[in-house]
Amino acid sequence: MPNGYRRSVAPPAALVEPIGAMDQNLYAIVVVDAVGSASATTQGRYQMRRDLYDLMQGALERRGFGLPSFPLTDTGDGLRLFVPFHRVRPTDVVDMFVLGMLAGLRHHRRYAAPAARIRLRMAIDLGLVEPHLQGWTGDPLVRVARLVDAEPLREVLRNEPDLDLAVVVSDVMYEAVVRPGNGYVPPDCFRPVAVRVKEFDARAWLLKPHAYWLCGSCISAAA
Repeated sequence: MPNGYRRSVAPPAALVEPIGAMDQNLYAIVVVDAVGSASATTQGRYQMRRDLYDLMQGALERRGFGLPSFPLTDTGDGLRLFVPFHRVRPTDVVDMFVLGMLAGLRHHRRYAAPAARIRLRMAIDLGLVEPHLQGWTGDPLVRVARLVDAEPLREVLRNEPDLDLAVVVSDVMYEAVVRPGNGYVPPDCFRPVAVRVKEFDARAWLLKPHAYWLCGSCISAAA
């Protein structure tokens, strides 16, 4: 891992004990997808994948976790994580991944050559999923796959070349977790968008471009 990137591991504040008969299959599903990976050279893709793993590891370390802490699927040019709510408070999920990845990407740009810059799309949903055969099954997996491909998410990165991360959360994630306002990222930092991908047609919530600068102060507060 490059010098200056690793940060000290924070106390595992996000760890909680299971409460009563909480459903052990209730997860947040977080998908990150690298922009422009198809046009990179083979060596460039290898480096991008190594950096992406390092970025995710760094984001998790800020809350006392690591990549082995949660089930993970490598999607080729991205990662999909399953975060169980009996281990992580729902209000901590957005903070952990959005603020953690923003902090990591900020550090990455300090040492990476322009050609090695990483820009990411991120989608977050929640719901009931479970392991099945060699993978996972559940309706949220379809939703989050459509969300990360949403045109409003791509449009933000096209229109805001200085942004390294574009984030969308599902409607249920926003209403149940973000809107109450108990996390570091305020609910009014999001705006509703229509997501239409293949057979999927639903409302989601996009992190507004100006909110990324606000999140810079949130990173310091959450550290």
